[in-house]
Amino acid sequence: MQKPDPSSIPLSPGVYLYRDGKGQVIYVGKARILRRRVLSYFRPEGLPAKTKAMLAHAQSIEFLTTTTEKEALLLEASLIKKYRPHYNIVLRDDKQYVLFRVNIKHPFPRLEVVRKARRDGARYFGPFTSSLAARETWKLLHRAFPLRRCSDRAMKNRVRPCLYHHMGQCPAPCMGLVTAEDYFEGVRRVCDLLQGKADPLLKELHSRMEAAAEALENQKEISLEYTIANTDRACGAMLSGTIAAKYGEAGLPEHTLNVKFKGSAGQSFGAFLVPGVSFKLEGEANDYLGKGLSGGRIAVLPPVRSNFQAEKNTIAGNTLLYGATSGEVYINGRVGERFAVRNSGAIAVVEGVGDHCCEYMTGGRVVVLGSTGRNFAAGMSGGVAYVWNKDGNFDYFCNMEMVELSLIEEASYRKELHELIRQHYLYTGSNLARIMLDDWNRYVDEFIQIVPIEYKKVLQEEQMRKLQQKIAEMQRDY
Repeated sequence: MQKPDPSSIPLSPGVYLYRDGKGQVIYVGKARILRRRVLSYFRPEGLPAKTKAMLAHAQSIEFLTTTTEKEALLLEASLIKKYRPHYNIVLRDDKQYVLFRVNIKHPFPRLEVVRKARRDGARYFGPFTSSLAARETWKLLHRAFPLRRCSDRAMKNRVRPCLYHHMGQCPAPCMGLVTAEDYFEGVRRVCDLLQGKADPLLKELHSRMEAAAEALENQKEISLEYTIANTDRACGAMLSGTIAAKYGEAGLPEHTLNVKFKGSAGQSFGAFLVPGVSFKLEGEANDYLGKGLSGGRIAVLPPVRSNFQAEKNTIAGNTLLYGATSGEVYINGRVGERFAVRNSGAIAVVEGVGDHCCEYMTGGRVVVLGSTGRNFAAGMSGGVAYVWNKDGNFDYFCNMEMVELSLIEEASYRKELHELIRQHYLYTGSNLARIMLDDWNRYVDEFIQIVPIEYKKVLQEEQMRKLQQKIAEMQRDY
């Protein structure tokens, strides 16, 4: 082979391919500087016998440039595996880089991380020099595109959905909860993304962003759906800040932005949520849900196909509704300690709480459809709480320093409690709420009302003023 013109050889990193007279690739090499490396083959002396033999058979050379030397290394490995050149020793240092494997012959394929590509009909993507980066990519892909993670054997023997299904990261094909066609759509998207075909996904994302922008700009009702993980913290805070900056305290009209999440939410889910924004979470939540709630609505419920009793299981963490000023929270399950601490105006219905519930509460309404921990209502100076006193021992758990307990006798309070439980059933589908509503006259007598002593005096004075005002209006009419 004749020495090529040096000016025709790039100065960048890349890969070079020698071809014989039939156009077959007989050697693939890489270089940090292509020109320097290729010209070294044509020095007068000192070439190994293998190189001389390769040059004797070579008739042409072509170049593929890359941006970095690492890319050239990966490209070389891929081309060697593709062409199997006669004068190459396949991956001569015997290293096997990380690959992604998708067995498209399986009705429910999974995304696997492997070290070696085989001729088994599966699709392989890679190689990747960093196994750590590859595994982080694998995790991100599973969050964005729910696919099964279990082995074929585990999938075959499973008798109930795995934890990843309850977190919204697996559609549970093992239980027949997804069709092969719907599942394979997610597989196709993953394969397109790994091939670099991101345009369709970007267009879909862009259309969803435009729809959300329309909701903000034109106050048009819209519904969105996402998966969520416990690394997603303060979800909704920036959204609420944007809405508040544009519309102020009033926020958006009711039911304008409805977002459904599936999975395990991180800390401060729905923090500072403003009016017009509704979050519905199928899964579970960490601490500080609804922190600083400012008019939005949050509903938390177990996954639709879960088979445990929600009212007997903890579904959210500690210090929920911390410092909330307005809005609504409905939780189909138990929660941790310090629920509604420093709540000053939000409405909440929950099916069991830990210690220190309603601590330093100054306003709002809290309904507990289950047992409570100790020190209930410590420092509570405002608002009203209702507790289902099923076992008749609530007074033992309540801090009586600033509050008094009573049965719910006034019709207005009975109506208020009924409406709160009805709303709880509406937004969560709570089985316990439905049972209570179906036999209301029985269950309402089992509730205890907790009202701060001084706050009750203020309410009574306000009721007296309203009554006097009504009497005065009637006297004027007559």
